[in-house]
Amino acid sequence: MAASALPFTPTPNTCTCPKLYLLPTYPYHEDIGMVEAINVNLCNSTPVDTSKKPILWMLGGLGSVKGVQCDKIIPKTQTGPSTGSPNRAEVKGRSKEATSYTEQGGMVSNDVCLNLLRKQAKAANTKGSPGDGHLRDKDQAATFGKIAKVPINTDKTPIVWILGGPGSGKGTQSAKVVDKYGYTHLSTGDLLRAEMDKGGEMAKTLSTIINRGELVPTEHVLSLLKSEMHAKVTAGTKGFLVDGYPREKAQGIAFEKDVAPATAILYFEATDDTLVKRMRYRGATTGRSDDNEFAIQQRLKSHHETKQALLDEYPSKITKIDAEFSVDAVFADVEKALLPIIARTT
Repeated sequence: MAASALPFTPTPNTCTCPKLYLLPTYPYHEDIGMVEAINVNLCNSTPVDTSKKPILWMLGGLGSVKGVQCDKIIPKTQTGPSTGSPNRAEVKGRSKEATSYTEQGGMVSNDVCLNLLRKQAKAANTKGSPGDGHLRDKDQAATFGKIAKVPINTDKTPIVWILGGPGSGKGTQSAKVVDKYGYTHLSTGDLLRAEMDKGGEMAKTLSTIINRGELVPTEHVLSLLKSEMHAKVTAGTKGFLVDGYPREKAQGIAFEKDVAPATAILYFEATDDTLVKRMRYRGATTGRSDDNEFAIQQRLKSHHETKQALLDEYPSKITKIDAEFSVDAVFADVEKALLPIIARTT
């Protein structure tokens, strides 16, 4: 059968290897043009040097021998990865979500696929990557593109971490900064709750973790943050307030490695008595499931166990804010800390 004509004009490439396009007849031929915008490095979110590591997307319908052809390429070129193989390994190993979707013939979620691809790419010493089986719909293409675009330039777009115990006023103060200065507020709690609202096995897993007051795995939270941040950078945001992340030292290190260094850190301090009162009130008035008595105590415990190591990692970036006072009084201190950054980047 003759190959179909390309539905777009490939852009010039410095790669001495020819690009390979296996065009699908099912189910996503209309999206193939998006491949041109996704020459990216899975490992660290920087643009790929395709003269050294070309990325070849192996697309096609079920049973179109994508895997067979990849198997023939890999021994000769030391390439990888495939979404199908790691997903099947994940099914065999532990992932309830991957098992549920694959057994029913559905598509595994974008986050699971991307995380598995990252793991496989990091583990392999490859000369290039045939991306077998990913990019099955527009959401996957858009998500992959957002996650893997060029790093944020914090000289122009500052990133401020908004940290503190649960109930310390992080969201309240972030909202005031957004209203006055036009920054983008990204609450990891809100992102996770939105993810839970989508339903499915991943939503159930997240709900269980959050309602117990435990920390959601770093890789999942960071994936959500990166997707949102790169979308907002494209839209021209003035800066970011990252609320509730990182919650521990390892999360901070992962963020600065995979996204960009934090410009500054605001840490809201309040006594446990104040935090508990606020969370109880919030739970009674908003119905947030993680503001139950058990989760409150677990969240406080987790906060105290991880906060010092996190603060010790960034002594020169931290400004401590006394969060015991009124909203307006606290905001005055927040402005005082942020104004030098705002002046420098506007």
